[in-house]
Amino acid sequence: MLDPTRAQAFSDEWYAAWNARDLERVLAHWAEDAVFTSPLAAKLIPESGGTVTGKDALREYWRRGLELNPDLHFEPRALLVGDESIVLSYTNHRGQECAELLVLGDDGLAHRGIAHYDVETG
Repeated sequence: MLDPTRAQAFSDEWYAAWNARDLERVLAHWAEDAVFTSPLAAKLIPESGGTVTGKDALREYWRRGLELNPDLHFEPRALLVGDESIVLSYTNHRGQECAELLVLGDDGLAHRGIAHYDVETG
C-alpha cells in the first residue's frame, strides 16, 4: 500500500495546482510517458480516442480544457489509497461528481490515469 502521508501530500498538491489553474504545476505530477484516459479527451481531442499519451499531449489536452472552462474548480470529497494507486474523488465547478484513478510510480509521479464522471450531472 502507498504511504498514506505521501498519498495525501500528492492529493493536496494536485488539487492546489488545478485550482490555481497552473498547467505546468499540474503537469509536474505526471511522468513524461504518462497515459491518461477520459471521456472528455475524446471530445476535446477526437483523434485521441479518449486516451492521451505523453506529457506534451497532456499539456495540449489540459490547455484546451482550461481554456474552455474558465471557472474550473475541484472540491475534494475523498482520497482512496491502494497498493500503487490512488483515487481522487471530487466535485467539479459544474457540481458533477468525478473520480480519477492514478497509478503512481516509485518516482512519485502519475504514470497512468483514468477519469470517471457522474452521468447524471455530466
